[in-house]
Amino acid sequence: METFETTGMEQRKIKFRYIAMQFTGLHDRTGKEIYEGDILTNGNEEKFECIFWEGCFVAKLYGTEKKDEQGYHALNVLNVIGNIYDNPELKEVKEVKP
Repeated sequence: METFETTGMEQRKIKFRYIAMQFTGLHDRTGKEIYEGDILTNGNEEKFECIFWEGCFVAKLYGTEKKDEQGYHALNVLNVIGNIYDNPELKEVKEVKP
């Protein structure tokens, strides 16, 4: 992530090391704060990402592209296991066998 800062006639490039994550105001099942971009689990190998959707924070099930309420879950009954920035490997979805 980069930005530019202008001071008079000179312009210098500044790199940021931090990404601001929006606090949802909610806590997971264990009391940990939930932020947008957190990865959560329900304990059954299903993984969810906390996203802002239609005016509220929800947990979107990985592996689904549904744009309606199916595939979404309440945040406060899940556990935070990481986030999409520090733990991108958690976004991988195991293929479900019938």
